[in-house]
Amino acid sequence: MSAAAAADLVGLVGRVLLVAGAAVVVVAALAVVPRIVRVRHRALALRATVEAMRVDTLTALALLSAQQAETQELLVPWRTLLRWARHPLVVAALQWYRRRRAAERRTHA
Repeated sequence: MSAAAAADLVGLVGRVLLVAGAAVVVVAALAVVPRIVRVRHRALALRATVEAMRVDTLTALALLSAQQAETQELLVPWRTLLRWARHPLVVAALQWYRRRRAAERRTHA
């Protein structure tokens, strides 16, 4: 075998190995495609679920905020009453009334 024939044979073997390697890569890529498609579908479903939960969360937070505002509105009269009840003159009047009732009970007993 001559050197030129050996070089041609080595070149042919190199091209065959290159084609075989490309075929292996294509087969491996085709084998992975179904998994990639399934993962993509799952990822899209997860994204939709997360978005739905985000909307639900924002709706719940808006409802909570509205309920807190309503609660604050409803507590205004009670806070006013409590502020009046803690006034020193009211406390003194109640203490006076309690002492007077106790004195009356002692007098009638």
